[in-house]
Amino acid sequence: MTIAVDLGMGPEVTAIVVIEGKSWPYVGMRRIESSRSTTWQPVFRAPDGTKVDHCPPPVFHLRHVERLPVGTPYPRIAERVREIGNGLVRATLALDATGVGKAAVELFRGTEMGTWVVTITAGEEVIREGFSYRVPKRDVISTAQVHLQSGRLKIARELPEAQLLLRELQGFRMTVDLRKTNEALAWRERANDDLVLALAVGLWIAERHDGIPGPIVSGKSELDWGDAATDGSHGWPGVG
Repeated sequence: MTIAVDLGMGPEVTAIVVIEGKSWPYVGMRRIESSRSTTWQPVFRAPDGTKVDHCPPPVFHLRHVERLPVGTPYPRIAERVREIGNGLVRATLALDATGVGKAAVELFRGTEMGTWVVTITAGEEVIREGFSYRVPKRDVISTAQVHLQSGRLKIARELPEAQLLLRELQGFRMTVDLRKTNEALAWRERANDDLVLALAVGLWIAERHDGIPGPIVSGKSELDWGDAATDGSHGWPGVG
């Protein structure tokens, strides 16, 4: 689960969404030996019950949408996020802290959730610094739009604000200043952009930190190199 928060500044609302990514169940690792390396290959259970070493990209389901009133203090927002997180299993927090000071961001740290802080920029390059990202706005928004168009984003119609969110996402346009080489950053351009940005930032983080394991490869010393290779004769550790 990913809890995504778009923090408002001053006379702006704060949006909170919860996104669940679903893919095939992970069941363990398969060990593959070659002459020069050992690979631990993740194994998944396909819908027909067979065990396979690949899975399709996750489909994301929007489970919760909430808007906090204008002027809600940051400590209260952090408290509300913790309340939501306490009811979830293995939640990750994606925090859009664009334009917000460091003191406000620190209120959301120190929880059991892994916290990723995103600052939306007008640039062209993604920059990572520890658990923080600086991400071009077009990258964040296009992630949400592509997921919606490809069917990898599911929004239940009965959710509060669902219809508004769909309309805003489908019609979202960024301000472009033709006098500049990059998009002119207008973080929130319309009244309901908080919903779009919370969802988009949440999806962007969930795509990169979805918890689906990848292969682990470890090299061998030249003293251990051999001529034979095996495709799993050592069994399937951890697979039931």
